[in-house]
Amino acid sequence: MNHSTLVEFEAKTTWPAWSVPYHWWGTAWATHSPRTLEELIAAGCLSVNIAATMVSAIAGGISVVVLADESVRGKTTLLTALLASLPSARTRIYWRGNQEPRDFLSQTSPVESTILVNEISPHLPVYVWGPAVRQLADCAGVGYQLLATGHARSAADWQARLRAQPNGLTPTQARCFELAAILTPDGVRLEYISRTGACVSQGGVSVARRWAR
Repeated sequence: MNHSTLVEFEAKTTWPAWSVPYHWWGTAWATHSPRTLEELIAAGCLSVNIAATMVSAIAGGISVVVLADESVRGKTTLLTALLASLPSARTRIYWRGNQEPRDFLSQTSPVESTILVNEISPHLPVYVWGPAVRQLADCAGVGYQLLATGHARSAADWQARLRAQPNGLTPTQARCFELAAILTPDGVRLEYISRTGACVSQGGVSVARRWAR
C-alpha cells in the first residue's frame, strides 16, 4: 500500500488515523504476516521463562521497550509477536512518528490504552526523537502504557540516551519504561527499571510477580 492508497483508505474508513498500523509496518502493514511468539521460542530466539515474563508484564499494563545495539536484530519482530499479550479491551494507539498530533488524547482513556512506537531513534522521520520523545513521556506520565523499540546496550544505556539532548528527559521521565528486553547474540536479557532508576538484570516468571496487582 503506497502513500496515495493509504490516504484514500483513510478517507473511506471511519477508523481514527491513530488506530491504523501504517507507522508500525510501513507500506506492508496491510499484508504483513508477523511471526508468533511460539515460533520465536521454537527458533531459540528467547526462552519460555523470558517470554512468560514479558507476556505477564505487557498483559498487566507495564511499559516495555525492546532494545538492541544494532539495526535488523529483530526488535520489531519480537515486540509485534508480544502484541498478542495485550488484552482485547485495551485500545491500541499507533504513534505516528515525530509529527504525531496526539489527537487520541481526547478520544481515549490512558489507563485503558497502549501506545505503540515502532522505534525511538533519530534514524527516520517516522521514528520518534527529540521533542516527540518528551511528548511520549508525558503520555506515560498520565497513565498510558508504552510499547516501543530502540537502540541501546542496556537499560542504563537506554535511560542515558533518553536523558541526553535532544531528548532531554528528566530522570523521572526516563523511567517511563519499566522493563527492557535487550537482544544479544546469546538471546534476550531482561532488565527491570526500578522507581529509583536502578537497573537489575532478571528473568523468568519471578520478575512478573513484581507487577501483581
